[in-house]
Amino acid sequence: MANCKTVQDVKHWLHSNVFHPRKERILGFIQVSKTEPSNNPFKKKENRHYLCLYVTSSRPYQAFIERFIKSEDGASFEKRRHWCLEELTKVDGKGEKSNNLELWFEGEFKFEASNSQEKSKFISDVADACKKYLDKAPPEFVNVDSKINQVIEKAASDISQLQKTRQELGERGEKLNDLDVKTAEMAHSAEKFAENASKLADKYQ
Repeated sequence: MANCKTVQDVKHWLHSNVFHPRKERILGFIQVSKTEPSNNPFKKKENRHYLCLYVTSSRPYQAFIERFIKSEDGASFEKRRHWCLEELTKVDGKGEKSNNLELWFEGEFKFEASNSQEKSKFISDVADACKKYLDKAPPEFVNVDSKINQVIEKAASDISQLQKTRQELGERGEKLNDLDVKTAEMAHSAEKFAENASKLADKYQ
């Protein structure tokens, strides 16, 4: 029975019943309300959702965000959405003092946190995960704390350097492969020359 009275109780329940059994680790957690338009209106008390940022425990590590809501019978929490962090294209913090945030995946998803501090903490956790677990340029972060922008700028710089190094190694590998081919061709030519020279010498003995 999910008898959770606080947000931390919910986090603990999800850790114990969802993520720990799957050997996954929670990196960020926040309670939010959905604010995007919906064809199915919901009562305010039902508009309580939980975003979980987590990472897998086996290589290659992958980070995801899942959205949960309490089940109708109150006995557990149900997963409603699942996104891979690599699919995240934009994070809009709507300003440091705002409680609102937007996450862009295949579309725009709008949420409202309980307060701006919790929102900023979650966005910071997402930025850190992008820096640590993405193998490509990080998504765009706008209207966020300057410290978060610094993390993203560092992540973009690291990825750029990594891609440059990979390109250089690839070019070096191609050159080494070409050298191996030429060496093999020269060895084959030398072998044929020696064979022909031997035949010629036998002919005039």
